[in-house]
Amino acid sequence: MDGSGDERPRHRLRCMIDVEMPDAAIYARLARRWFDAGFAVLAPGQRAALETGPKLPPEAIRRPMQCGPPGATWGFVSVSRDFPTGRIVSGLPTFKRKASNRVWTARSWKWFLEQLADPPNDATLGTAHLDETGYPDEPRIRMTVWTDKWAPDWLRVAFAAPESDLSDPGCQEAWLAFIRETAENLNPAFGIIDYEYDGLCSEAAAEFLIRDGYMSHERVPRSRQQLRGYDWLTICPQELADRLGGTDALRATGAFHEVAQLSGGGVWLRATADYRDFDNAALYCVFRALAPVLPPGMPLRFPGREDYYRIVYEDAASIMFPE
Repeated sequence: MDGSGDERPRHRLRCMIDVEMPDAAIYARLARRWFDAGFAVLAPGQRAALETGPKLPPEAIRRPMQCGPPGATWGFVSVSRDFPTGRIVSGLPTFKRKASNRVWTARSWKWFLEQLADPPNDATLGTAHLDETGYPDEPRIRMTVWTDKWAPDWLRVAFAAPESDLSDPGCQEAWLAFIRETAENLNPAFGIIDYEYDGLCSEAAAEFLIRDGYMSHERVPRSRQQLRGYDWLTICPQELADRLGGTDALRATGAFHEVAQLSGGGVWLRATADYRDFDNAALYCVFRALAPVLPPGMPLRFPGREDYYRIVYEDAASIMFPE
C-alpha cells in the first residue's frame, strides 16, 4: 500500500470468520447468537426503531414501491438454499436456488431465527434508512451466515457496517467484544476485519491480488495451511500461529497491540489499540510479522487503485528474517 491512488473502498468495513461447518445444533446456536447479539451491537438504534416504529408494507420486498414513510428504518431478512441439479458446467456442479425474503417485522424475525434450525446456504439480515421518497438508501448493516455451495464443509459468519462507526472508541470495543466472544471457542480457520471490497462473501485483498492458481472456493479449505490475509484485526488459525512460534513470538515482533490465545484454538491479533491509528506503517508491521505464513507472490497492481486495497505491495516470500 503506497498511497499513489486516491480512490478508497466504499468506506464500509467487513468482519468475516471462517470455520469448518459444525453440526446442525451447533450451527443453529452460533447463527442465532450472531444475528441476535450482533444486531444489538452493530445497530441498536435501528433495531429499536424496527421494533417500535411504523408497520412496513411486507410486499415491498417483492416489487418496486414505497417501503415506508421517509426517514423510517427499514430492514429485511432472507434465507436461501441451493439444491444440486445433477448437471456439470465447466467442471463444476450446478444448483437451483430457493430463496425467501421478508421485510423485517417481529413475526418475520421469529421465522428467520427458526429457519436456522435447518442450516441454509445463506441467511442474511440487512437494514437501511428510507430516503425522502420512501426507498432504502445506503445499507446500514448487513449480517450473514453463509456456506459456499461449492465448499459445503465450511461456514462463514460475517457482517459489514460503516467504517465511520469506528471513529468512536466505545464502538470499537463493542465490535471487538462481540467478535471475540464469537471466536473464543470456535477454533477459527481465519478471521479478519477489512474493507468490504466486493461483499460479505468475497475474498480478502491478498486472496484477490495474489494469483496462486486456486479458485476462490478452493482457498477457504486451505485456511489452516496458509494465512489468507491481514488487517487491523486478524485471527490466525492455531496451526499457523504455531509455525510463527506462538503467542510469545508474535508479541515479540512488536507488530501488535494485542496478542491473545483463543480458548478453542487460534490467536487474536489486533494491530493498534485504536482503529484510527492503523496506518500504512502499522499495516507493514503486521505484514512483516505474518509474512512466513502468507501466500507468496507479488500482489497485482491496478493503476490508480493502489489505495483501494489495504495491502502491502511486496512479496511475502522476499522478507528476510535473521537466523
